[in-house]
Amino acid sequence: MSNSLKMHYSFAGYISTDPLPSAVNYLTLKTLKCDSPLETDESIPNNFQICPNPNRGTFTVHSPYETIGEIQLINELGQKYDVLVDGNQINTMHLPPGVYFLNFITYHQIQKIIIY
Repeated sequence: MSNSLKMHYSFAGYISTDPLPSAVNYLTLKTLKCDSPLETDESIPNNFQICPNPNRGTFTVHSPYETIGEIQLINELGQKYDVLVDGNQINTMHLPPGVYFLNFITYHQIQKIIIY
């Protein structure tokens, strides 16, 4: 394993037999060195507009692309649902009310929709 992939850790902590938690009872694991970025400044533009949103029935997707590509609908619990797609129309009449996420797999973008 090369040095650039190794992680170095330091352990600092205090363990007490006192059953009541206090500011003195703590246990931490600190990372001293990490050779990978934790965040990026890159921003992916939002190319999809969905209206009307919220809605009960059919959503219209406005996109600069010829097609909306492959999509996946996911609820807040991560459950996946089938949706009927006709051109740029997405039919959600068969779904219960809630917050869902439309994953445009082809274009690596996600949009939140609300069904009432």
